[in-house]
Amino acid sequence: MDRSPQLLLGCCLLALPLAGHPGPLAACGDHGLGTDLGVLRAKAQAGDAAAQFELGDRCYFGRSVPRNHAESARWYQLAAEQGHAGAQVNLGNAYLRGEGLTRNPAEGYVWSALAAEQGQAGAATNRDLAAKRLTPLELREAQGRVRRLAGELRRRKGLPG
Repeated sequence: MDRSPQLLLGCCLLALPLAGHPGPLAACGDHGLGTDLGVLRAKAQAGDAAAQFELGDRCYFGRSVPRNHAESARWYQLAAEQGHAGAQVNLGNAYLRGEGLTRNPAEGYVWSALAAEQGQAGAATNRDLAAKRLTPLELREAQGRVRRLAGELRRRKGLPG
């Protein structure tokens, strides 16, 4: 079988970015925010939670920026505080593992629990693992913090507290 047409098509698709076209894979892994790092940073700094989450991911995995878990945790924190469920899961994981910030099972519990309330995959498991690392008093305090933060997030969104 002659593979010349397939090879030609593949080469053309790979050459699209060189011709000024973003190419078919430009949006992969950027959550629909585009690939321009400057634009992404500007959106994140302006408070866009999705951009903050994406920048956190890029810092965590080292995509188009140097890998930096502390910077990743900072961006996840900003997005998580706005109710971004994916950022809440990742921030909870960062606290549980001590990646980019000091290991803190209580904070890991809080952010994982908030993400679990939004149905985020894996968050309930992480919340339960974190709970096992806490004393009964620490767990009650963390649960109270979850209730307060959840209420605050609902009020910001204009939902009943």
